[in-house]
Amino acid sequence: MGKVLILAHSAKDDNSKHLDQAMSSFFAATQYLFQSASRRYTMAITWMYYADFIYEHSSAIDAYNAALQALSQLAALNLDIQSRQKALSASSDGLA
Repeated sequence: MGKVLILAHSAKDDNSKHLDQAMSSFFAATQYLFQSASRRYTMAITWMYYADFIYEHSSAIDAYNAALQALSQLAALNLDIQSRQKALSASSDGLA
């Protein structure tokens, strides 16, 4: 949806409404928890590209944050169960 709105923005005399809607759509896609972390990471990278490099949009920092969140989730998935438990308990109050 974000890419469609980017196209609408480009075709409609730089209508900022479409650009803002596109960035909101990218944000929503990175927050949707029923998709894989790798898909959320891919959406965040796409959002970063448009927000920072193409349009210098104010949401660029949020796009970077979303990418870092998804990347940390991807990294955690590569740990075995014991390593995950150790990482969780190292930064908690001992309840993990």
